[in-house]
Formats: sequence, C-alpha cells, structure tokens
Amino acid sequence: MKTFRRLLSFLLIAAIAIASYMPAGKAEAADGMEDKKNGTVEITFTNNEDSTVLILVENTTTGTNTQRYYYKLDSGKNVVSVPLTEGAGKYKLRICKVRSDGKAVVLQTKEVDLTEEGFGTVFEIASIVINYKVKDSFIKKAASLTKGAKNDLAKIKKIYNYIVQNFAYDYELLSTKAATSYYLPNNLSTYDRKLGICYDISCLMAAMLRSVGVEAKVVTGHTPNVKEYHAWNQVYDSGKKKWYTIDATYDMCLYNAKSKKKYEMIKKDSDYSDIVYTY
Repeated sequence: MKTFRRLLSFLLIAAIAIASYMPAGKAEAADGMEDKKNGTVEITFTNNEDSTVLILVENTTTGTNTQRYYYKLDSGKNVVSVPLTEGAGKYKLRICKVRSDGKAVVLQTKEVDLTEEGFGTVFEIASIVINYKVKDSFIKKAASLTKGAKNDLAKIKKIYNYIVQNFAYDYELLSTKAATSYYLPNNLSTYDRKLGICYDISCLMAAMLRSVGVEAKVVTGHTPNVKEYHAWNQVYDSGKKKWYTIDATYDMCLYNAKSKKKYEMIKKDSDYSDIVYTY
C-alpha cells in the first residue's frame, strides 16, 4: 500500500536522526525494560509529555546490515511486549523521544542476547503488534471456530475461511488513519467492524491463530499479486513441520468481488519473497 511506503520513508529519516542522538537532559518516567527470555522484552514506560516516544529495536548481530524497526508508545502509562523477530543474536532496544527538529533524545537503553530457544517462541505469543487477551471477543471466536479441530491445518482453514467470508477491505481507513505515522492495527476494532486494510487483517488472523496454539507471523513487503506495499501471514503447521504463506486480504477481496479468478489458501512462497519486515 502507498501509505506503507510513506511510513518506511519516514522511518528511514528517523533512523538517521536517532543514530546521532543526544543524551536526555532530564529524567523521564521510565519504569524499565525486562527481557522475558521468550523472544520478547516487556517495556513499562509512562509518557507524561505531549511528544512522540518511540521504541527503537536493532538487531546488532548483523553488523553493517543492522536491522531496525520501531514502535510508538501512547500517552500515559504503557506496558507493552516488544517482539525480537530477526532471529537469535544480540539486540539493542532504546526508548527515544522525538524532538521538534526531528532528532531523538535517548531516554533508556537495554541490550538483549536472544537465544535460539527464546526465538523459538516469539511467534506463539501476543505482542505490541499482534495484541490480544483471552477475554477478547475475537479470541473467543477463534476458540469457537476451532473447537474439535484435530490439527493445525484444520485450525488454519477454519480461521482463514471465517476472515475471507466475513470481512471487507476498508478503503476509508486506507486514506485516513493508515496515512499517519506508526499506524498499529486495533484487533478489537477490526473484528467488530469486519473491516480493515491488509495490515489489520493480517494482524487479526495472526492473533486468532496464536491464541489457539498455531504459530503465525505478520509479514510486510511486496508480491506480484498486489501492486503496492502489502502485508500477509506466514503460518506454521506443526504436523507437517512446514510454514505456509497465506494472504487472506487478497482472497477476501476476490471473494467479496465475486471474482471468477480462482484462489487457494496456501500461496506460492516465491510470489511473496520480497519481505521487508516480519512481526
């Protein structure tokens, strides 16, 4: 989607600014960062100022090819689980306040050494992007849909079919909220409205799948099937020990348009290989 291209450009500029950060001039209400040893870091931070506060995550193992990604914190108290999705290795997390001149003040830093064992669980649990709680209505729906399902593939098909046949693309959201920086989906809103852009649909599907014990990723990047920047899912079948590429948004649009074009749940991996971020 075009909005995602704008977002990536903005993040690149922010990354350059943060690379030459200034030390904080005064203490902020930061409660700490805890390595949960499961591929996530729990961050507790209270933002009492009317300013943009970001979590910058860097995989420093890759040397000159350092991978960076960002999450925005809300005003007030935040307790969020930040995923480390770039594999086992060393990570550096910074809480940064973006100044009016575009530069960033680093408020707090933590370094984490993620083991292979820890990375093995990161796609199974809730996080700041794929956020859910047991009491959420869409999690209860996932449990209802998959009741009696005998394996992962059966669960995947139930949730995929439900989303494709009951949700629609939100073009209004694409032109408004998704155009803002650091847009994060709200799974409750997506589920209640039965509307979303590709990022919303992929996050909701990942949350529903993770809640019933199926490992799921949200992946953003490019595919020949969609002209603009896009989001889809990679889902793990523990029975066959295989990851599947699934694009529920694309299939949802074909379903709603009553298109004669045939589609299958499991896509060709080669058509979705141009990956930018994985959550």
